Amino acid sequence: MRRPLLRFALLGALLFAADFGWSARRAPVEAPAPGTAGARAELPDDELLFREALARGWHRSDAIVQRRLARNMRFALESRGAARRGDAALVREAIALGMHRSDRVVRRRLVQKLRLQIHAGARAQEPSEAELAAYLARHAARWTEPARRSLTQLYFRTRRDAEAARPALPALSALSAASGSPAPEAKAGALPVGDALPLPRHLAGRSRAELERLFGPGFASAAFRAPDAVWSGPIASSYGYHLVWIHQRRAAVLSKLSVVRPEVREALLYERGEAALRSELATLRARAQGCTGTQNGAGGASGAPDSR
Repeated sequence: MRRPLLRFALLGALLFAADFGWSARRAPVEAPAPGTAGARAELPDDELLFREALARGWHRSDAIVQRRLARNMRFALESRGAARRGDAALVREAIALGMHRSDRVVRRRLVQKLRLQIHAGARAQEPSEAELAAYLARHAARWTEPARRSLTQLYFRTRRDAEAARPALPALSALSAASGSPAPEAKAGALPVGDALPLPRHLAGRSRAELERLFGPGFASAAFRAPDAVWSGPIASSYGYHLVWIHQRRAAVLSKLSVVRPEVREALLYERGEAALRSELATLRARAQGCTGTQNGAGGASGAPDSR
């Protein structure tokens, strides 16, 4: 008997090493032995879901789990006889040896399958337009279009150069809301060139975050505070100094449901699924704690029995 047991032990070690990517924080925790100080310790979510999957008999019915267990048994036996035996017999033997409990791939598969089933049940009913609108209103920050500015910027290496150029700059007419492009005189090159900078001189409809990525946070904040239709600056950036003309400003606005309906629907359904999962876990945890208390009081062994 020593040789099969030794092979089984080696199999467990090899499978553990092969599955090193599985996060340790999600590793299941075995229930403490009765009578110990931690007998009523709370079980991790994944362990509760795994036990429920076993109670439903999924380790015997799931095709992926069956293939995994049959392959493990063939590897453990290392004999021609194993190759001739059918998968069903190998799966039964693997379950009898407890391989379905120790194999992390099997655990992960069953836990994920149960999570998905719980989510699917919660997502079955399509949300109404009123529910979608209410969800959008409750999470307005997620779907609010940021405030934007359309501007022209002229770059100078030094503050002195920027200050010297400012009095000679022509006034720019307001940006046409219809065209969304800079004024004709700006396009025609009537403005002083300033110093070379490999960034756009005319920027239409840029958010604060976009300006921060281009010029730095100081420039973005100053540009958003600058008044319309006058040259402001010099404004410092990551590169030097700029004179800025604000053509147009647009306030932050909540996106219309017709535009973001797919994203709102998915977020609402996901939230439903997570609520259903939390409810199911609460039920499983209460059941597990009740069983532990009963077994401890009766002196029985803890842990969920395997469904045969």
